[in-house]
Amino acid sequence: PFYNYFQWLPALAQTKLTNTDFRRYLDNNSNANTPFKSRLYEMETVFLETGNAFGINPALVFATAIHESGYGTSYLSKSRNNFFGHAAYDSSPGSANTYQTPEFGIRYHEARFMNWNYLDGTSGNVMYYGGFVGNKSLGMNVKYASDPYWGEKIAAHYYNIDKAAGGKDYDRYTIGIVNSRSEYVRKQPDGANVYTYKHAGVPIAILSDKSTTGWYAFTSEHLLDTNKNLL
Repeated sequence: PFYNYFQWLPALAQTKLTNTDFRRYLDNNSNANTPFKSRLYEMETVFLETGNAFGINPALVFATAIHESGYGTSYLSKSRNNFFGHAAYDSSPGSANTYQTPEFGIRYHEARFMNWNYLDGTSGNVMYYGGFVGNKSLGMNVKYASDPYWGEKIAAHYYNIDKAAGGKDYDRYTIGIVNSRSEYVRKQPDGANVYTYKHAGVPIAILSDKSTTGWYAFTSEHLLDTNKNLL
């Protein structure tokens, strides 16, 4: 099958994109190229800093905000500092969350919505289907949005941001697919088991190929501490 790279890139992969690259993407959209038009304007550094603080790819979060807030021009982004459509259900969009500042809204998305829900594979979390945007079969798209093409649209923004920056992120990682459910992850080949996969078909960003010994080093699916223990 064909895999759209950014649609399947794990959210805990890193980015080489900068705040200048994010600003360029806003500048190139006539509806968002000034602070008076877009609430995302001058928030570029916030995405990088919070992404690094919470271990989540800032470019993926920025692309999500672009899609959900219409480049920072939506009513929710301007009146409620809500760039991600939090709690704006199809049946009740007026129930959407309100945040004190745009910075807090971005931090809340990463700390609460992503790390506690869509990236948390611990037992009992019904929101987790893999830590990538995905589609209606796997990934955040399963629970995040009713739109079956939500993941593809965010991946398209990421692709366009990256392409305008010279292709810094595209194909940076080799993406593998975990084909079996309950596959276990170890700290190292002879180390302790850290976690197991709840779903088959989840992508991993491979860091080094140890396939001759039957092992790969890759970015974790969940947040780990400095000793590689599950947080």
